[in-house]
Amino acid sequence: MSIFAHRNLILGLSHSKLKSMQNGFEYCYRQYKAIIIKVQIFLMLSLGELGLMDIKLINIGFGNIVSANRVIAIVSPESAPIKRIINDARERGQLIDATYGRRTRAVIVTDSGHAILSAIQPETVANRFVSHKELQDSTNSKVS
Repeated sequence: MSIFAHRNLILGLSHSKLKSMQNGFEYCYRQYKAIIIKVQIFLMLSLGELGLMDIKLINIGFGNIVSANRVIAIVSPESAPIKRIINDARERGQLIDATYGRRTRAVIVTDSGHAILSAIQPETVANRFVSHKELQDSTNSKVS
């Protein structure tokens, strides 16, 4: 018997209790990360409402939205370098899968190192960026 097994017996912790505790810790950590993300989004939106930050949000499919200001590239996932970017982001915990189980058709790379998988074509996402910018420019010219 190992030292850890002896310790667990002395403390009265069975393998199932330890596994349950580990699952509880993992659940708490996921909840913590979700709260942090919500706070970050709230702060971004608050700064945008105050006029301190110009936020442009783009729909990447299935109701998922990204900040246009943070996007570096929108690429197709077929090439080996992009597959490496996806795997590296997955290992770092910075991969966001927004495909809803569908085939990945676009990978959006952000300035924070996150890789976002989308089920819509890269051209479609890029057109949404362009149309959003044109819409905003036309609105600004009407106001002036």
